[in-house]
Amino acid sequence: MSFRLIDLSQEIFTGAPVWPGHPETKVTVVDTHEETLKSGRFEDNYSFTAEKIEMSTHGTTHVDSISHIDPRPGAASIEKIPLDWFYTEAICIDLSHIPPKTYYTVEMIKGALEKHKLKIKKGDTVLLHSGHYVRTWGTPAWLTDYPGLSREAAEWIHDQGAINIGQDAPSHDCSQTKSYPAHQVCREKQTLNTENLGDLRPVVGKNDFALSVFPSRFGTEAGHRSAPWPYWKMQTRNSLLREVRQEMIPWGKTERAPLIPTLRVKFPRKPGSHCSPDFNKGGSRS
Repeated sequence: MSFRLIDLSQEIFTGAPVWPGHPETKVTVVDTHEETLKSGRFEDNYSFTAEKIEMSTHGTTHVDSISHIDPRPGAASIEKIPLDWFYTEAICIDLSHIPPKTYYTVEMIKGALEKHKLKIKKGDTVLLHSGHYVRTWGTPAWLTDYPGLSREAAEWIHDQGAINIGQDAPSHDCSQTKSYPAHQVCREKQTLNTENLGDLRPVVGKNDFALSVFPSRFGTEAGHRSAPWPYWKMQTRNSLLREVRQEMIPWGKTERAPLIPTLRVKFPRKPGSHCSPDFNKGGSRS
């Protein structure tokens, strides 16, 4: 294999931290091998196990659809956003030295780019490594203490050509805001943002990777919100983009890839039970 895959997402499990007001995440076993073996439905010792996942479309790692932040008629729901917006070249800038609850300035962003000789190109995804996931995952501070973009910094990043901005925190806005200027900029410029990323240390300071965040195929009733994209891939630049395009097939009036992202779910072992988090592993995943 001529490339490496790196999962930058958070795990889906019962009790995973969610934005205040969003429904909690539950992963429940609904069928076990023992139950299906005894059911009488099958022959030759066949059995299976199955689970049910209940979660917000904004639970764990996800990308906001434009219609999530834009109330105007015609704002693009998730199934109407061009698929190539979800497979882009990317860079990851290091802002982990910035204190919690800070608003990133344009000067901070420029300094972080200069540190690793990075440049934002048209169509890029820009990942912000705040270090917040590694420092606070599994603690109350996860939902309250993260830094984020000022309006000016968000505008500047998108003006350089970025189509998507993501951070290893519940939002790319600062936790102290009540007006969400970075989200407001996404609304105005009709661009994307990615929330609840996991450990970004494997890609920090790098610009030689492609980021895949293909959406799940939700119906239009969920289209005003984001779909979860919990499986992220880091790939060195080669012929991968061409190969992915060759796999694309017609789907309705648009081209959509016949790909469903792998959900990294921690499943409980007993029927009717819920899995619980193992926060001891919080910052070590890559």
